[in-house]
Amino acid sequence: MIDKLINDTLKEKDGKWSRKSLTMFVSMIVSIATTAVIIVKYESTAIPALYGWLAMATGQSILALNDKKHERNIKNSNNEIH
Repeated sequence: MIDKLINDTLKEKDGKWSRKSLTMFVSMIVSIATTAVIIVKYESTAIPALYGWLAMATGQSILALNDKKHERNIKNSNNEIH
């Protein structure tokens, strides 16, 4: 089940790792870790750091979804031609 989740979300159809999906995943992990450290050390300044990391992860997820949608449209158009 974990392998299917990894293959569906972090890899492309040909089995190669997707850079955008990996960046999104790492951004989420780093945002959680960074925010935890900031909360422990500085308390009130954690919100801007969290928003920054989450904004980057959101941007990467939008790019990854657009790529998958574009690939699906190309695949569908190729199937209609044949």
